[in-house]
Order: sequence, then structure tokens, then C-alpha cells
Amino acid sequence: MRINTARKITIAATLIVLPSLLALNLLVSHAFEQYTLRIVRDNLYNAAQTAQLHFNRNLAQQDELLGHDVFFINNDLSAQLGMRTQLYYLNHFDTVFVDSQAQVIEHGPGLEEDQGWERAMDDGMNYIVTDYEGTRSFVLDFPLFSVQDLVGAGRIVYELDAEYELIHGLRRIMIVISLILFILTVTMLAAVTRWTVLPLVRLKRQIVDFDIDDRSDEVAYSYHFQDEVYDLTGAFNRMLARIRVLITSLKTEQAKQKTFYDHMTHEFKTPLTNIIGYGQLLNRVEDSNTRRECSQQVVSEAGRLLRLVNELLVQSKLSEYSFRVQKRRQNLSTVIDAAVGTIRHRLEKNGIELRVDKDEELWVSLDSDRITELLLNVLDNAIRHSDTKRIDVSAWTDGQTMVSLRDYGRGMQEAQNREIPQTSGYGLVICRQIAEAHGGSLHIHSAEPGTEIILELPNEASRRGVIR
Repeated sequence: MRINTARKITIAATLIVLPSLLALNLLVSHAFEQYTLRIVRDNLYNAAQTAQLHFNRNLAQQDELLGHDVFFINNDLSAQLGMRTQLYYLNHFDTVFVDSQAQVIEHGPGLEEDQGWERAMDDGMNYIVTDYEGTRSFVLDFPLFSVQDLVGAGRIVYELDAEYELIHGLRRIMIVISLILFILTVTMLAAVTRWTVLPLVRLKRQIVDFDIDDRSDEVAYSYHFQDEVYDLTGAFNRMLARIRVLITSLKTEQAKQKTFYDHMTHEFKTPLTNIIGYGQLLNRVEDSNTRRECSQQVVSEAGRLLRLVNELLVQSKLSEYSFRVQKRRQNLSTVIDAAVGTIRHRLEKNGIELRVDKDEELWVSLDSDRITELLLNVLDNAIRHSDTKRIDVSAWTDGQTMVSLRDYGRGMQEAQNREIPQTSGYGLVICRQIAEAHGGSLHIHSAEPGTEIILELPNEASRRGVIR
């Protein structure tokens, strides 16, 4: 269905007026309902005080009330207030429950307690508006005292039929008034907009058939005088030129964002996997030392994930993706131990034997979070993709600091030997970038059987690097 510009403006205005009228209708009716219920609440509070005084006068005449005493007190109270009342009384023998509508006395276990009674017995007056036995009612619960002792609780049930009939009547009147105002508003808007937007209608007809991909095409002005539509046509043509530039820029930015999200998703995956794994392990182990170790690993990986999130927030202010390497001189052997400890439970779960052979003193300038990420990515790939039952981790110094990670699985194709291809997934690509940011390199080759990945780090690396 074709809708002209005048109708569009009318519809747009209608979509503003109609919700406004509905909101006003709901606001007024809701305010009236709350005001009515507040009056009922105040009246019932006064009725509760009257009920307390009435009960105390009867209780002062004798030390202990029996079931028939409570029954007659409740009936007198109901007649005095003109409402349904219930009393729950505790004497030295049992409990008594009476209802002015039921006209029976219930003892002991026959009392059906609810939260209202429980709160009242905890020395708290409370109320609720609810469907009480099929009728919308205001239910007020209050405690009963004898001097300073809590001896029971009372309930006043006030049916709200008359009040809600008044509320519904007001709502019907408001709906009729809103409908009349809505019809008048729409009629006036349709009349006003029809003659004011006729030039826009003609301009719209030109824009409908306009092709933004045709760089030689522009919207032409078809009138013999200059007015706001003439200015709009010129502004549209200038905007068109900027849009074409923005489209090209957005396509470039979209490619950058895809790379960014792919990298960050892979970076988040490893610590999240480890947190989940150790969290699940916590529920299965009973040894306190093992549970403490699992908790420490969860905290460690959560801290690493938090640092990644903080870095992501900082990098979100930049125009292109990059993550920074903050290096300081530290023992690589300690970093390897931490990474192995993080993933050890997955190795055990998959029945993989881990052998570690390394020098204990491997001091290198490095970013421990990034090197940990590299080691965990390589170990994760070996667990998930190699079908290995053994992984060897070795580290030594020979001119450069070397770390070897070898699995004994199905190996790799010859075309993948020695270099990290871009098509091998973001895991190894990120690992290569981390190594290069440290001034080192990462190599992969077949070990027959299995695959060996070697990280080379210079013993004297620069103090700071950036991966892009």
C-alpha cells in the first residue's frame, strides 16, 4: 500500500499522540486506584486498632479465652466494623481460629497458615490486595496483644467490589474522552499537513527511483522558484556525496571490526574454558589441597580475563585493532609452570601424559599474560586436534631462549611444515604475533609422530612491543 508524505507525517504524529493519551489514561486511572486503596488502607488501619481495643477489653475480663469466647468476640467485632474478620488466638491448651463468615471454630492443626499470618505473629502489621477466595479484597493482618504478650493475630478482609466498580467506571470515561481527543487531533493533523508537504511529495517521487550506486545521478529540482524544498534538494545531493564516502569507509571498518572480534573472541576463550573446567572440578573433588589449587587457578584465570577486558576497553577508543605487550624481566620457567598448572586438569581428563623438561632459571624480558596465552593456545590445540596421549614441554637457553611444545598425535600436512599459515586459524596466528611482538619467532613442523611448535625469544628483548 502506497502512503504519501502527508499521511506519513499524520501517522507519525498519531503515533506520538496515541501513546500520550494512553499513558495519560493509565496514569490517571492508576493514580485514582492508588488513592482509593490508600483511603481503604487508612480506614482498615483504624479498624485494626479498634479490633485490638475490642479484643483487649474482652480479654481483661478473664485470664483465658476459650473457643466460644473468641467466636463471640469475633462476631461482635465483625458486626461493629461491618467487615469480614478472622481471629487466631493461642491459649494454654491449643490454638483457636474463627472466621465471621464461616461461623465455625477450628482448633489446632486445622488452621491453615500463610505468610500474612506469619508476619502478623512476628509483631508486624501487613496488608495485601489480592483475590481472596475469588473476590478482589484488601486483606490486613495485625498482631493481638495481652498487655505485652503476643497472644494471636487478627485479619480484616475488605471486599473491593464497590471501589473497583468506581475505578472501572473512571477508566471507561477516560477511554471515551481519549478517543474523542484522538479523532479530533488526527483530523486536524491530516488537514494541516496535506497542503504543507505537497512539494515534499513531488520530491519523494524523484527519490523513489534514485539509485545511490549511480555516481553520475543527482536529484533534480522541478520547480521554478526557490524554497525550502529547493534547499532540501541541494542538501540531499551533498549528503549523497558524503554517504558514498561513508559507505566505502564503513566497508573498510567492517573488515577491521571482524578481525578485531575474531581476535578478542579467541583470546577470551582460553581463560573462560579454564575457569569453567576448574569450576566443574571443584564440585567433584573432596581433597582440600586440590580444591584450594582449583580455586587459585580460577582466580588466576579470572584475573587474566579481567586484564583482557580492561585492555579491550582501552583499545575500543582506537580506530584500529591492536593489543599491547607490557614486558618486564622475569623467569620464563615460572610462567611455564603456571600455564601447565592451569591446563593440567584438562590433560588428566583427556588421559594425556605431560612431561616437562626445562631449565629452572630462564630470565627473559616478556609479558607473562601474553606468553601464558601463547602456551595455553598451543596446548589447547594439541588436546583438541591432535588425538595425542602425550605432550612434551621443554625449555632451554642456547643463544636464545627456546620453548618446545610437542605432541605425539596425527601430525600435520607437509604444506604446513615450518611456518604458521594464515589459514590455520586465529589461535596460531595470534601466537605468531605474540612471539614477533617479543622480538622472537614461532615455528611449527612435523615431529614424526606428532607436531612440534618452537618458540624462540631473544635473551635481551626490547622493553615494549605492540601487536597490530
